[in-house]
Amino acid sequence: MTGIELITEPAAVVRYAMIRDAAMHHAVPYNEFDATG
Repeated sequence: MTGIELITEPAAVVRYAMIRDAAMHHAVPYNEFDATG
């Protein structure tokens, strides 16, 4: 991996965790995404 930045500011950590959680909530499992599966 390249370009990794350690973020320790609590507000930024919470903001990025909320973004991650939203992405996981709307994610589609690969076997459902793959039309050939």
